[in-house]
Amino acid sequence: ELVAAALAAVSFQQAVLDQCFQDDLQIFDGYSLAFGDLVQRHEIVRALLCQVYQHAKRDVAVAIMKSFLFLPVAIEGSSMFPTFQQNDQIIVGTIHQIERFDVIVFRDDVNRTFVKRVIGLPGESIRYENDQLFVNDQPVKESFLNNDYVEKAGGVWTSNFTLESLTGEAVIPEGHYFVLGDNRRLSHDSRYYGPIPAEMIVGEAIMVYYPLPRISVVN
Repeated sequence: ELVAAALAAVSFQQAVLDQCFQDDLQIFDGYSLAFGDLVQRHEIVRALLCQVYQHAKRDVAVAIMKSFLFLPVAIEGSSMFPTFQQNDQIIVGTIHQIERFDVIVFRDDVNRTFVKRVIGLPGESIRYENDQLFVNDQPVKESFLNNDYVEKAGGVWTSNFTLESLTGEAVIPEGHYFVLGDNRRLSHDSRYYGPIPAEMIVGEAIMVYYPLPRISVVN
């Protein structure tokens, strides 16, 4: 549930570009990419970024690198199981537009870091009834919950509630997002602390890069 955020940042030029791009450093002048000590422990991140440059045209590579702030973080807890598992290493990128079902990383008021899935957007009313999500009274399918773990668990996966019963508000306030963990029975989320403000959001989970057998793009 809690995520260990990347530690002290190192410059993008020093960490990656001087190894991957060499004579092309000037095209990234003034641009730095944040990495923590996880980069030193897991050279996979470095290799992935090198591959982006080596297998794409220069202008495409530059656009990608300038559009995303990559941060490696580690998963702790089971609130997002089976999407994420304990000790998964994930890459988080900047997010320009938050959409329903995005998996986001955010920090709370005491700087704890969480990973959850966006369920409700600003101005929407949401409720769950008989394990069905309703947004503005319209049913919305959650296909990411169609997995063996949920099926084998049996019974109700998401207990009935309305936004108003939890928060006293009929709709999600502007600039806020209602988030839930995929492991609904073991997740501390917006059902307890309410919608989160946009300014708390660090970015969007892009992929699991370690351990190797679990490499995958986040659904």
